[in-house]
Amino acid sequence: MDFLRFNSSKIRTFAIVIRMSHESLLLNYPAELAPRKGFNEQNQVHIGAALHAQTSFHSVFGAVQGLAGYMDWACAFFMPILTVFGYQKTNKRSMDKLPYREFIAMMDERTREADVPYNGSFELTPLCNLDCKMCYVHLQDPSVRHRMLSGEQWISLIQQAIDEGMMEALLTGGEAMTHPAFWDIYMYLINHGIVTQVKTNGLLLNEEAIKRFQQYPPYKLDISLYGCDSESYVAVTGVDAYEQVVRHIRLAVEAGLPVHLAVTPSSYMSPWTERVMALAGSFGVSVGVNDSLIDPHDNTGRKKADLDIPLEEDMSIKAKTKEMLPPLYDAADHEFFMKRRNRPMLSDKGLYCSAGRSGFAINWDGVMVPCLAFPRDVACAYPLRDGFRQAWREVNEAVKNYEIPQACHTCELNDKCHYCPMHHQKGAAQHLCDSDYCNKLKAIYKAFQKTEKNN
Repeated sequence: MDFLRFNSSKIRTFAIVIRMSHESLLLNYPAELAPRKGFNEQNQVHIGAALHAQTSFHSVFGAVQGLAGYMDWACAFFMPILTVFGYQKTNKRSMDKLPYREFIAMMDERTREADVPYNGSFELTPLCNLDCKMCYVHLQDPSVRHRMLSGEQWISLIQQAIDEGMMEALLTGGEAMTHPAFWDIYMYLINHGIVTQVKTNGLLLNEEAIKRFQQYPPYKLDISLYGCDSESYVAVTGVDAYEQVVRHIRLAVEAGLPVHLAVTPSSYMSPWTERVMALAGSFGVSVGVNDSLIDPHDNTGRKKADLDIPLEEDMSIKAKTKEMLPPLYDAADHEFFMKRRNRPMLSDKGLYCSAGRSGFAINWDGVMVPCLAFPRDVACAYPLRDGFRQAWREVNEAVKNYEIPQACHTCELNDKCHYCPMHHQKGAAQHLCDSDYCNKLKAIYKAFQKTEKNN
């Protein structure tokens, strides 16, 4: 294996250690430490990505993190090596006993504290082969193609992000797979050991695409399900794509790909939402039901008020979600992550989440924001013009210094709701709350309290 392109002797040595261990790693994986599923080819590919990564230490480490179901063991195997290269333990317990969820929480918190752009989202295109009525970004004007970034531009930004510490990436859109250079961009991430997630509507997930994903699997293949039959698909997306999407989901699941299904309730899906959830649950994969819609960008011509569902329907969907679908995270996980972060519930400055602290997004036109739907009048930067490093510094500083609205300090929900400019776009630039959003959250919380009391 060629290690000549590693940029330091330390990296070369680390890669050689992993290389020397590779054969026994695959042949002697201890079965008792595989709690979820067997050690299969898909996970071997994640290790293979690390072995072939020829850029930097964190690229190798990012691929190691991709062993999602095996971190109890992976920590035991790799952490002694990582410690040799300066990676520090974070608590009194030995790193070889660190559970996966604690490892992920540690990575989230440490990169946030250090202002490292650990997680990046890349919105490759605003164009799509569907026309979803509730989409916040989709544009229909084909003339925007000349403003879209080329594959070379995306790859340049990705490499700059990797150089600054990125280990995880999301490819999204529009429909990410419609970008002419999608596979070049995807393979660049995989070949550099980046834990990669792809969000898609499933239309282009044909046999050829599935074979490529089998050979070079993503960490997660996030497929949106917009209906339960042809009628519902046309109502929500404007296209009768039901049969094709369902067929592609089945093919992906049968191929062993890491499929996750997403359901997005809206006024257009209302007559069928529960049936869509039931269909999603029938595939035997993880399912997420989005609990809110994002304000569409002004240039889409869509208004959130036309898309939202009534409170009663929203509460019914949340109850059905608990009843019909297994939780993505259990109560212990949620409690742990909140405690591990060890942050004040409310502060005068700085946003609570990781947007702009350890995460970033680059919109389809090359503008960097803290997260995909973050209002640009609050924080944005221009990596194509100024370089990734400078853009990240500007976004990071804007988020760290953002003043939380005064109304939040006296709100009855200030220990449960963390202010997010994305949900308060009307007044976020003026450090104000959106009263409509706040009132809706209060009503939801009171309804939940009533439900819990009755139960």
